[in-house]
Amino acid sequence: MKIFIQHKRTSLYLTRNNEWVKSSNEAVDFPSYDIAVAFASEHDSANLQVILKFADYPYNISLPMQKQPPRTSLQI
Repeated sequence: MKIFIQHKRTSLYLTRNNEWVKSSNEAVDFPSYDIAVAFASEHDSANLQVILKFADYPYNISLPMQKQPPRTSLQI
């Protein structure tokens, strides 16, 4: 499995040089999903998604990042 960061609007992939390219072949392959999500969370996460590509699977899995509102504590 390969793990990429993709810009939602442009569908471009992030490179190691923080540039955006069309081909995932030129993009940075993150070592884990957790690291990709952490990277996206520290950057422009509302415009990014994590892409999972499997060698033997004909489809990609897109996981859009979405900022959640702060949690409020429950009053008991």
